[in-house]
Amino acid sequence: MKVLYSSLCSVDWSVLHGKEPRRLAFGIGPFEFTHMLVQHNLIGQDLSLKEADALFIASALPPKDTKKMLEEFCTEGRIVQRHGFFELLVRLAIGFARGNESRGTSKGQTDQVRRALYYLMTKHLLYPYAPMKNNFRCLQWRETVLHSEQVEGIYCKHMKAVIDPLFSAFASPKKRLSTEDWFRMLDCMEVMPCTPSAENAQMNAWDRAWAWQSASITQMDELTSTRSLEMSFVEFLEALARVVGLLRSRQRVVEGQSQDENEEPWDYGLGVASPPSIFCLDQGIMDPHTFAAHLETFLCGPKVKQALPK
Repeated sequence: MKVLYSSLCSVDWSVLHGKEPRRLAFGIGPFEFTHMLVQHNLIGQDLSLKEADALFIASALPPKDTKKMLEEFCTEGRIVQRHGFFELLVRLAIGFARGNESRGTSKGQTDQVRRALYYLMTKHLLYPYAPMKNNFRCLQWRETVLHSEQVEGIYCKHMKAVIDPLFSAFASPKKRLSTEDWFRMLDCMEVMPCTPSAENAQMNAWDRAWAWQSASITQMDELTSTRSLEMSFVEFLEALARVVGLLRSRQRVVEGQSQDENEEPWDYGLGVASPPSIFCLDQGIMDPHTFAAHLETFLCGPKVKQALPK
């Protein structure tokens, strides 16, 4: 479930472009939720889009007692955070089962709810269905490519001249990047622009959040501690590499790379593909030698140079 949640995480869009300065928190918004519904084939006779949206709103509502929650995590029901994600899945399972009399359930019957949740997970969400296959390929990339000698060699080669100065330029005195620092760094590089006027702005914000979430270590407390909103140097190395890979794969789509007619469309008919659906598209991303060359090109390129301190 952590993998599924992380693959859908973006940031609170209203806070990202709000007038009042506030820490950016991660969560699933309506945009990402719509992609989840379509990718996992959840909308149909058993569950309408209107019903699914109502379940999303109910799951996003804040708890009655928010005194112990930090302000950053009080999102006023705009996004579903990790603590509400399982509630959302349970609500979807119940709603999905009620739409089919053969799997019908009622709110008070625990065993039937359990069966409904099992059906939702095994028939729509979990491996071997395509969206979860993509998620696991993105995870395997860490071991097969990122942790290879070739990629490590490129990082070592450019550590003093590029990597260390880049991280230090945006990190706090505690040697950690906040979510705002991460977005500010990518703004300086002019990659994945997510200003309201930018093309595919919401998807670009999702790309930025996905790279962070995929690289970050899971934190137990995402309500009373801000550690989940801070990135260490080791996490930064992986997140930066994932940005490079994602940029390469999205470029392949722009260039019109053909797709097997027997495969699910990359964008599932939604116009633009989600980060985990597209990340492994470029075959060079999955080869350590080729990806190491891509990484070095990026680190030596103009986008990184313009973000480095003068």
